[in-house]
Amino acid sequence: MSYKINFTAPARQDIKNAVQYIAFTINNITAAISLNTLAYAKINTLPDFPEKYPLVNDISLAHYQIRYTPVDNYLIFYRINKTKEEIQILRFLYAKSNWQNILKANKTIFKYPENLFENKHYINEEKEKY
Repeated sequence: MSYKINFTAPARQDIKNAVQYIAFTINNITAAISLNTLAYAKINTLPDFPEKYPLVNDISLAHYQIRYTPVDNYLIFYRINKTKEEIQILRFLYAKSNWQNILKANKTIFKYPENLFENKHYINEEKEKY
């Protein structure tokens, strides 16, 4: 199964901001280009095995099936939608930032996933109770 990749606007802006910060504030263009290349290379490997990386270690965010993978000092946050066969890149954040609060502050970027309870029989059993 081949998944397509979709970026949220904040994710694209995060990558751009990180690259610009390294290139112009830290004044290291080589590192900026390297980060950009590594980030997109890692993202492009996700369709091969999207569940390779773990869910975030935060109960309220894991509820939304948010996964992450490191790229240098940054983390790529993404979610898999099996129904639409897509991977949604949510954010690209500095690993030492308070990424939990950043992700929780903007819940519009990860609406309730359609496939969260896929193949979970207890949901149907619970529905029948009501």
